[in-house]
Amino acid sequence: MTLYVSLRAGGGSRSMAAEACMLDGDGRLKRPSVRRLSPQEAAAAVAGKTLVFVIHGFNVSYESGLRSLASLESELGKRLPENYRMIGVLWPGDFIIPAINYPGEWRDAVESGRLLARFANRWMRAASDVCFLSHSLGGRVALEAVAHLDRKAAHVCLTAAATDNDCLEAPYDVSVANADQMTWLASKKDVVLKLAYPVGDWAGDVFLGDDDSALRGALGRHGARWPRTGADTVRGVRLADGEKYGHGSYFPSGEFGAAPSPSSQAVARFAANFFKGGGRPWPPPP
Repeated sequence: MTLYVSLRAGGGSRSMAAEACMLDGDGRLKRPSVRRLSPQEAAAAVAGKTLVFVIHGFNVSYESGLRSLASLESELGKRLPENYRMIGVLWPGDFIIPAINYPGEWRDAVESGRLLARFANRWMRAASDVCFLSHSLGGRVALEAVAHLDRKAAHVCLTAAATDNDCLEAPYDVSVANADQMTWLASKKDVVLKLAYPVGDWAGDVFLGDDDSALRGALGRHGARWPRTGADTVRGVRLADGEKYGHGSYFPSGEFGAAPSPSSQAVARFAANFFKGGGRPWPPPP
């Protein structure tokens, strides 16, 4: 059974919930079966555990998110000790009209991160540690959540992050300060971040009030712009062109019955090794 924190309004709506809630159930099914936990049940489920919040990206429906994150839990579970507990994060970053609603999704990502942090601060205080693994625009959810946690995150891993490559200098320098270790995976073969991200980011900045830079490329394509020499707390991996990591290579598919791809299995190994304090080697150990 997989644990989830849902930031969606009831029934998997595209709308943001007023308050987060925790679900558990079998997300791998064609029609995933989950139940809502009370806040007290949620607190008991995570007490004494190292939590790994795993956050999907943009253009992921409620049911696809349930399936993808359950598949990823299976991969992480093979590699993490028993005291680690993965929690999938379901947020309303759905695709409505191709390339049209993406520029406004930063608002949902920001609010989702703050909502997740509020829930964790209130109901997950008994957890021993917290970590984050994100994909695409879920990276902004993760960074926003880390910025608003009332404790330090142990490890933060951003894959194919649809955020500006200088965002760790500002506005998410506060997230860097509130994490013990941070890493990222970036690929120049990510066509989505090459073509769609600059246009959407520019539109979000100019027309919708986003406060990051309209002139930077994506962290998930170029890597982080991180000039602080000697700082080992933030260090990532630029994947070789020959590995051909596109935007969909990092997390398992949300299609029913789809097996995890070799690339998503490698990402799970990398993240698990990082969370256990094993560094950031790539290729990751088997």
